[in-house]
Amino acid sequence: APTTMPAYDTVATAQWTINQYTVTWIVDGVETVNTYDYLAPVDKAADPVKTGYTFEGWTPEFPEEGLVMPAEDLVYTAVFSANTYDAIFNTVADGETHDGRFDSDDSTSLAVPTVFGEDIVAPAEVPVRTGYTFAGWDPIVGAMDEEGKTYTAVWTPNADTKYTVEFYSMKTDGSYVLSDTQERTGTSDSVIDLIVSAPFNYTINADMSTYDDGVTIAPDGSTVVTVYFDLPLFTITFVGNEGTVDGEPEVSSELRYGAQVAVPAAEREGYTFKGWYDAAEG
Repeated sequence: APTTMPAYDTVATAQWTINQYTVTWIVDGVETVNTYDYLAPVDKAADPVKTGYTFEGWTPEFPEEGLVMPAEDLVYTAVFSANTYDAIFNTVADGETHDGRFDSDDSTSLAVPTVFGEDIVAPAEVPVRTGYTFAGWDPIVGAMDEEGKTYTAVWTPNADTKYTVEFYSMKTDGSYVLSDTQERTGTSDSVIDLIVSAPFNYTINADMSTYDDGVTIAPDGSTVVTVYFDLPLFTITFVGNEGTVDGEPEVSSELRYGAQVAVPAAEREGYTFKGWYDAAEG
């Protein structure tokens, strides 16, 4: 168009260049910028993904019916909410069988919901187990991740768990009588290590005794082991010395130490029985 009026009629027609504007998508501080012509359809960004979080939408809210580019720049910011996962605290490890538990409700597992990234708070209640002391959680309790966490109780066996030792002594007739009962202590679920000495003139019957059979100490203190003491067996022989003993030249019998000896009858023609001695003469 002329800047000064010429000496003729003139028509001046306006020409336009379309403006462009930007749409900025901000996801966790990272910006993605798209440029659109004025009134062009705006493509909505794909829903972003963030570990441990759920995408809630854009702020400001992107219109559901779509959007054409206005005569201004736009900025949309992704909104996320942190997910909550369970921290599972187990008192019994996989493959194990015992009575470890949370005593308040007799359960073996407790879930603690925790927001992603926050520190997990272990149960305030200390679990219990017969014959054992709670020693913490494995692994060490830390922050929540995107998969949830599982913890297993660590147990230390008590060293003062009771077990009972029953001592049986043989009588002279070969039967046994309970002669003593002792309470001992050891470590739960460990093998009993017991040193036993036999009383004078007794021997230990290893076949009947259980104290040395690799028995483990039950955590509830119910274990009972036995020790059997035998009296030695001896042979006594009555020799007729040219006479007879109950009609025989000699008679033998086996008796336990301390047993009452039944003295047989002795006869010899033309002789008077004098008594029993440990030699034929003298």
